[in-house]
Amino acid sequence: MLRFLIGLVVVVAALVSPAYAQKGQPAQGPSPEEIDKRRQEQALDAQYRSALKRMKQDSAPARPDPWANARETDVQKR
Repeated sequence: MLRFLIGLVVVVAALVSPAYAQKGQPAQGPSPEEIDKRRQEQALDAQYRSALKRMKQDSAPARPDPWANARETDVQKR
């Protein structure tokens, strides 16, 4: 009987402990360091996006032809 009671207490304790551990601490707002880090990341992302926009605007629309020297031109055909 005592063995059964001790086993029952161990099983109940094993089942209750994960639920008790999930309580945790109440949620708090971000710390000043986290806010500063987030602002720096947002500024860096904005710089990256603006650099990408500039690259798209500066790029030439015509693509170079790597086989230009291998093909005959109109002048060579005549």
